[in-house]
Amino acid sequence: MTDKPQRSIKIWQQNMRKSLNAQLLTLHAARNDYDILCIQEPHFDHLNVTRATPVLSLVTPTCWNRDSPTEKTPRAIILVHDRIPTSSWMQINIKSSDVVGIKLAGKRAEISIYNLYNDCTHSDTLFKFQEHLDARNQAHPGSALEDRTTGDIWLGDFNRHHPMWEDEENA
Repeated sequence: MTDKPQRSIKIWQQNMRKSLNAQLLTLHAARNDYDILCIQEPHFDHLNVTRATPVLSLVTPTCWNRDSPTEKTPRAIILVHDRIPTSSWMQINIKSSDVVGIKLAGKRAEISIYNLYNDCTHSDTLFKFQEHLDARNQAHPGSALEDRTTGDIWLGDFNRHHPMWEDEENA
């Protein structure tokens, strides 16, 4: 690992549809070329374990309890490559099992990356995410450092179908 500052971040975002094959193929295809993988509907086995590689840190929703046999598995995870030092990122606490977030912080910039899975039968995830953003904005109404750049990246499967961009039978 190097201490050289990273100037850009490559993110891979994909819905696995709970397929082990899709997840393994994605991990193989991403190799070491991507810094962050945002996965929706990841594969979890009967032990509530998902797949990653040794160089990827798994980030699951903060409210998910892996040891609970009755709890649903998360539908959004983030994998962070170990070339991004753990001292430069932290998990964001969000009260939803379908939203996971991390905050990357550097000397001049801070960016929050959110991975969301929104169920196509309701918008509960979007409402929970909006509550999180509202609470965050109330707690931090302005940037603490005026010369620091902040921002958000939202990735995910929003399950919003419309005849303008999708076949009518899927809308």
